[in-house]
Amino acid sequence: MLRQLHRLVRGSGLSFACAVLAMPSLALAQASAPPPPAVQESAITRIERAVTEALHRGLDRIDQALDATLPYDMPEVLPNGDILIRRSKPAPVSPQPAPDPAAPPAQKSDPTKI
Repeated sequence: MLRQLHRLVRGSGLSFACAVLAMPSLALAQASAPPPPAVQESAITRIERAVTEALHRGLDRIDQALDATLPYDMPEVLPNGDILIRRSKPAPVSPQPAPDPAAPPAQKSDPTKI
């Protein structure tokens, strides 16, 4: 059976046609080969580093927001076993200078004029 099929393919020139049709698939297989492991590892480590940096930035922002809203310091355990939670001192607010009444008012620019 196989010999008959082989003769048919050989005699009719189908082998050349099959070879020509198989070439694009071989080229595609070679072109889409996975990159070497070192390149994959470096890409994975770059992604991992970017994700961890983003998480650190997000956690820092949450920490700053909590520090701004919670008016208490870290709890302390006293020698007798009591837990002391101190109220933190608010950050000093710098007073804004009062406008000088003798100075002329600043002119407001019209955003529609050039």
